[in-house]
Amino acid sequence: MSGFEIVGVVLGAFPLVFLAIDGCRKAAEKMDMLHYYKTHLDSFKRDMNRTYQEFRYILEDLLAPVTDPEKIEMLLDNPEAPDWKTLGDGVRQRLPGSYETYMSTIEDYYLEMKQIEKLLRNSKPDVTYHSSNSKNPKDAKSLVGKIYHHSGRMIYSTVTKKERKFRIQKLKELNRQLSFFLQHEERRESRFGSWSANKSRRGTGGPTLQRFWRNADRLHKVVEKAWCCSCREHHTADMVLQHPRNFDEVCFKVLFKLGPQPEAFRTLPWKHKEMDVAVIEKVSSKGKKDSRSPIQITNESSQGALRFDSAKQKRRNPRGLSLMMQTANLLALPPMQPEEIKDLCHVIATRSRSGSFLGALMDGEQQFSVCHKTSKIQKELDSTMLREITLEKVLRDPPAGLKLMKRQRWKIALSIASAYLQLHASPWIQSGWRRQEIYFWYDEAKGEFYDQPQISGQCIRDAPTKASNSDESIWTLGITLLEVCSGLALEDEPGCQRYSPPNGQPNMIFDRAAATEWCRHTEGELGTPFADAIHWCLGHSASKRHMEINDKEWRQGLFVHVVQPMASSYEMLFAKLDS
Repeated sequence: MSGFEIVGVVLGAFPLVFLAIDGCRKAAEKMDMLHYYKTHLDSFKRDMNRTYQEFRYILEDLLAPVTDPEKIEMLLDNPEAPDWKTLGDGVRQRLPGSYETYMSTIEDYYLEMKQIEKLLRNSKPDVTYHSSNSKNPKDAKSLVGKIYHHSGRMIYSTVTKKERKFRIQKLKELNRQLSFFLQHEERRESRFGSWSANKSRRGTGGPTLQRFWRNADRLHKVVEKAWCCSCREHHTADMVLQHPRNFDEVCFKVLFKLGPQPEAFRTLPWKHKEMDVAVIEKVSSKGKKDSRSPIQITNESSQGALRFDSAKQKRRNPRGLSLMMQTANLLALPPMQPEEIKDLCHVIATRSRSGSFLGALMDGEQQFSVCHKTSKIQKELDSTMLREITLEKVLRDPPAGLKLMKRQRWKIALSIASAYLQLHASPWIQSGWRRQEIYFWYDEAKGEFYDQPQISGQCIRDAPTKASNSDESIWTLGITLLEVCSGLALEDEPGCQRYSPPNGQPNMIFDRAAATEWCRHTEGELGTPFADAIHWCLGHSASKRHMEINDKEWRQGLFVHVVQPMASSYEMLFAKLDS
């Protein structure tokens, strides 16, 4: 057996070992010797079960970029499935430098499991067979006693603490080797493959992401100004948290909402509208570009040309009209002099057709183009009753049947980390990123979960304003990333409960210490890039003088040590599933 299906055989050997342990338990009970071996058998089964779960996690990480999550679940629950044979080529691409060594380790795993199962199977006595071949009852009784004694010694020699520790230690070492090969390939790909493949895009990614925060505060101000309707108190602008795929334009995704309102406003033709809000800046008549602007509009007297500038590619037509093609799909080209949106509620109600350009929100010379597109979530919001489900509920009290796969957890974590870099020091992040403020859409009838996080705009109005010399939001970010990647809230992690403050009140110092220890114990499961990113956040100074709004140093550090490694790791593992 040299194919990849041997992995399924190893996985299927664990239930056989559990059955063999149960068989030894029944044999010991039949011989009235269970009290001698019960502790050893129970401990052996617990140790084997932990090893089994660890092996499943390793396989889940190995297969995550090779096939879809549903198929992985099916394979892990069905070791005999024929689909195991079809995964060999994908795993070989996943481990280009260590596939043969990885498979030889799997073969060692198979031999060890086979040996354990054989030892346990031979420990069960066949009392009936031996006693029936003895003619003398006394001899038969004596023979049964000898068999009991011999079988008891075999059970003891198999599950005694020394032997048990030896067998479990060998399996743990094999698990460690399998994890090492996988993590080494991930680090190797992160250092060389992903960097060379995305060098140009990453080269502009850091500065572009750092430009977001300059515009986020302005955007909030112009949106608040544009709510000039009588129902303005019921409107919010929720920011969609995302990691941009296109690094050549500063574009926000904003969900404008009309919340619970009095009867007088219930006739408005809209309730939720998702908009792409992009930064547009004018250039001087001499045609000099503002280096901060990813999108430029200029009126050239000689040609009257409309130009969109980008570092990606240019296409020119013979008539002199120059267009820079964006990597993201342009929904609509704004007119030469975009109309200013003065009453945002009215404009959304009258102009928000799919793919339409609504106008521009203006703040002096700064302009934000507003375009509406009908996304999948927007269609569901228009046709069904999606409900909001907070990150707090997802982690602590999820609906029945809702279980986030690793791809979803990592995507959410990356979106939150990247959005923190984009929005820090803007009104959307002033309240500290509590779990209750980040929410998702959930279709309860279909059981469908949309893994795109959003932060409520209502928290901006409700957040108390208080002077402080510290900014603990960077620690909150690290804790949130750890919780999302682990799928568990900090206070529900058993090892963190001993860090509860004496007075029972929330205390970030205690939470930070608990999260640091928790992350240290789960580095293998998190993976090196994500674990290092979390440690960087938790180890950063929370002093405001180290996180000044205009300080580029800490923002560059956040991009280099947190956002970029997480993005590289996610793309390497799950880019095929997202495409």
